[in-house]
Amino acid sequence: MGIDEALQIFDISDILEETDVTLKKKYRKLMTKYHPDVCGDDNKAKDIALAYEFLKDAMVKLAQYKLMTKEAERYNILIPLSKLVTIYNGGTITVGSNDNKLELNNKNIRKHNLLILSDVTITHNGITDNFSNIQPWDVNDNYEVNCVIYVDNLDSTEDIKIQIDDSVKNIQMLYQSLKLRVTLEHNISVSIVVSKKIHSAEGDKA
Repeated sequence: MGIDEALQIFDISDILEETDVTLKKKYRKLMTKYHPDVCGDDNKAKDIALAYEFLKDAMVKLAQYKLMTKEAERYNILIPLSKLVTIYNGGTITVGSNDNKLELNNKNIRKHNLLILSDVTITHNGITDNFSNIQPWDVNDNYEVNCVIYVDNLDSTEDIKIQIDDSVKNIQMLYQSLKLRVTLEHNISVSIVVSKKIHSAEGDKA
């Protein structure tokens, strides 16, 4: 699941306006409506739970970013990388809600301070995980996402599938780390760094 799908499930147009409290309220409301005992569809509840975890993680990363930079208050608009592509393709996106709605397009994007959220999906040993990163909008459009897979042996060869937007790469990972550069539309470049880590002795992720 990507950030766009998670935002759509929760009907959120601007994650910067959300707090832990408001997100939890929306989660409880959705789970009350779509609980399997109510609607008879277990898949919908699973999607809501997955989206909730994804959005919580995005909010944690955003909070960490604000702590790391003294100028974080300048970056007041957060959009997924896919929405940046939409703008470059001549489209218009709406962020914010109610009285704070703002339309972004090619004509006004440079007037605003943007944060770009890049998300990557990695499938390894039948398990799919999402990884994301938040960075200031780069006019050269170079971004990076760090990912981790868990293995029993750092020297083993691992088959992984990496997906970002519509780009899918099936790779044999031979070494302890891998750096892959993916070029998307409009020469947007995303460096995906994958590292191996050993499972803990209890079998949990280290």
